[in-house]
Amino acid sequence: MGKSKAKASLAAPRRVILTLPSTHLLRVLDKAVDLAESESGSGNISGADSDGMNEEEEEEEEEEGEGDREGEGEGESDEEEEEEDESDAEEIRQALAGTKRKRISSEEDQNEAEEPSHLPTPRKDGPNGKVQRQRKATKKYGETMPAVQKITYIMSILSATEARKKKGLRKLKTSVLKLDSNEPWECVQAQFQVKFDDALHPPTTSFSAFEVAFHIPRIVSKPGLSLCEQADYEMMIAKALTAKDHTVNIEIEQLPLETDKENISNEDEPSQKKTKTGTRIDPATLPGNRNKNTKITDLRDKYLCKKNDAACPGTHCYDSPGGDHIILGHAHFDCWASAILKGDDSATDEKPPNHALFDPTSALVSPVLQRRQAALAARNMPQPTAPVFNLNVGAEVLSLFRPSSQSQAPASCDQNSNLSSKLLPSSHEIGPDMALDGFCATYNLSAGILDKLTSNDYTHARFLRYIHPQW
Repeated sequence: MGKSKAKASLAAPRRVILTLPSTHLLRVLDKAVDLAESESGSGNISGADSDGMNEEEEEEEEEEGEGDREGEGEGESDEEEEEEDESDAEEIRQALAGTKRKRISSEEDQNEAEEPSHLPTPRKDGPNGKVQRQRKATKKYGETMPAVQKITYIMSILSATEARKKKGLRKLKTSVLKLDSNEPWECVQAQFQVKFDDALHPPTTSFSAFEVAFHIPRIVSKPGLSLCEQADYEMMIAKALTAKDHTVNIEIEQLPLETDKENISNEDEPSQKKTKTGTRIDPATLPGNRNKNTKITDLRDKYLCKKNDAACPGTHCYDSPGGDHIILGHAHFDCWASAILKGDDSATDEKPPNHALFDPTSALVSPVLQRRQAALAARNMPQPTAPVFNLNVGAEVLSLFRPSSQSQAPASCDQNSNLSSKLLPSSHEIGPDMALDGFCATYNLSAGILDKLTSNDYTHARFLRYIHPQW
């Protein structure tokens, strides 16, 4: 009896689950289906349910046997409860099987509806809540991307002339181009050719006349990949869409034309010839040097010194018509031979050129010794003494500075007081101070007097009062 009541109490929540809303019921049924598949190891849900029901029927039969022993009244109530439990279990089993069939059919329809694409596409709405939850999560996190994106191309264009220079001396021309990611390869080629023509004005804008490569920061490193056909373009677009800012760096280098190749080869030929024939030429083999060396040899043979070593230390000497014996060295022979080869009759084999090397007076003393002797002579020169002048000044000049012999007596005390207020009496007042030339011009003195005063170091008229009358 106790077991039958417990069984009845377990059946009550199942009736509550069936009365819940349909969406919640579907979620509960999905979990039940997954649990049943994991326990059985096969996809047959009905078989697992039937085995479970057989065990339940055996337990119910045992409970019925015990109920018969307890009483007939109680057995009837237990049978009714068992029938209700069986009906509830049958309803749950049918609901589970139907839910599984619906989910499998919805997944098959969804797989058939999806189309393959190289770009991610959002999933379509399904009939159940599970697919709807996936679609909402995709919108929330932004896992899908629009089909068309703007691609920014930063182009660096290099002409064939600049390509032959060193990297530090090259001058690039840049341009920016924005195109959609779904542009055909032919349209992109045409846009690139327009940029070629604007930057370089080449004779041909064919795509094969340029070497094009691309690289994407942090995705495709330098020197990049080649861009010359449809497959390269598709790979570039796929790489660019994975970048954050969809930017592609395009490096374009103009290939040299046939005429440029000929010019380059012509420019290289002289350098190659120079390297082949660039041997050092001996200066002695030049025509002018050969003639000079021949003339020097003739002069050396002609002017050998005939004196003994004690009389002349030189090997080659020249006896001048004046009787001077000049020792000849390398500088003498070089100067003599060069003067002869000029052909202006300034020098011959018998007459040396008019040069300091052949001057006997300059040959005796070296230039260094001459400079030292001149410096010593300038240092030892006596300093000029100051001249002494005897000044004779006439009496008429001295009378101007001499006080009068007759002194006037003071008239009164007032006059004495006025005279005492001055430093000198009126008879000894100092005249106006001026230069001597102005003084002589004022008093009509001769130039001889001015010269005598100046020679005795008198510069101003104020100093003339110191001249003694006896002078």
